[in-house]
Amino acid sequence: MKTSCAQLLISSLFFLLIQIQVQSQNPTYRLTVSSGGNVEFKVYSFRHYENGIDYLDLTHLEIVYADTTAGPHEDEWYLGVKAQDDAFYSNYPGRTLDLSYVTLEASDGGGDFAFNSGEITSGEISLSSTNYALLVSQGDAGRYRLNVTYHLDSITGSVSGFYNTNLLFKMDTVAPPW
Repeated sequence: MKTSCAQLLISSLFFLLIQIQVQSQNPTYRLTVSSGGNVEFKVYSFRHYENGIDYLDLTHLEIVYADTTAGPHEDEWYLGVKAQDDAFYSNYPGRTLDLSYVTLEASDGGGDFAFNSGEITSGEISLSSTNYALLVSQGDAGRYRLNVTYHLDSITGSVSGFYNTNLLFKMDTVAPPW
């Protein structure tokens, strides 16, 4: 009988700690990468890449943000992106493609989840593996869909192969640097 009382007390305490943890998380915003978090560039024929190439709407993000009443930045959010690796790595050992060959641009996904203020474009940004580059600044409350387009610059003189890296997206209510 003593062990079941002790087990009940421990279970109750454990449940209480879980409830506190769940309630302490910020439920006001959510970022979901619905497709395209791992980006792969196939470099197989250099004549196709001598002027660069665009990969339109390769990544799709879904954002939900609700206004809060606490904190200094309750009515806006920011979205950043960085590369997981310091280069795009090839399927062939020892081959890499510098991150500077690729730029990104976010645009409004439109439809039912278009931005309240109309079209949004971020302008082209470069990837880094050390700092998040600002993709969207001062977004407002709502539910949105974003498309990310990639531009691969001319890679004439590079070695052919499949080059990829993972992208890390971060959403916050505080402006970067992060």
